[in-house]
Amino acid sequence: MPDPAPPPPPAPKKQTRGVINKADANALNETEGVIAGAQNAAYSGPLATRGITALMVTTLDTDTGICRKDAARAAQADFFAQKKTKLEAAAKDTLLTAFRYFQNAARAKFPTDADAQHEFFIGQDLAGASRPDLELFCDGLIEKLVTEPLAEKGVTAAEIAALPGKVEAWTDSDTDQHNAQEAAQTLRTGVDAQLASIKARRTDIRLAANLEWPHTDKANAPIRRAFGLPPEKPYVP
Repeated sequence: MPDPAPPPPPAPKKQTRGVINKADANALNETEGVIAGAQNAAYSGPLATRGITALMVTTLDTDTGICRKDAARAAQADFFAQKKTKLEAAAKDTLLTAFRYFQNAARAKFPTDADAQHEFFIGQDLAGASRPDLELFCDGLIEKLVTEPLAEKGVTAAEIAALPGKVEAWTDSDTDQHNAQEAAQTLRTGVDAQLASIKARRTDIRLAANLEWPHTDKANAPIRRAFGLPPEKPYVP
């Protein structure tokens, strides 16, 4: 029969914790609690007879610490990607505002000339265009403004000269956004794989504890709680 009043489990060791998302934090905190129970000298021996060795627990502890750091990196990468997305949106808005300014001047100069308006890409869905298409529109507009600067409608040479810089600012920010999103996704995929392994091994420990200290013996309730098991009913993963 197991000892109904074992010594208290050791306090989980303190770890430096970065900012990670709530779901990751909950999963890792839960695992650390199970590890603390499995490392308790009063419980480790019985667990070993159920296939949970000290090496397995130590490895899980190490992997959990690594995952916590990687989860923090993934969260930071996601935040960085969101920031880059906002910067891309702002750069694109600035570009489209300038593009439409020239289109409005063209409409004013050519109110009934559909062919002339077409050369300024009037009627194109600028906001919904793909990057390649929008780059082509921008290149075409820049080229058109060389031969038709719309000076009669108040468009200045300085405004035209500023357009290529706005195009470059947008394409650069779009590239930065893509790279940041790709990096964040790569880190997230890695963390998800780590968490899947950690959760599976946490379940193995709980199943062993559930077998060693069944809920049918009320004296086992404190031990079951140490492993996050329901004290009065069987554990179902």
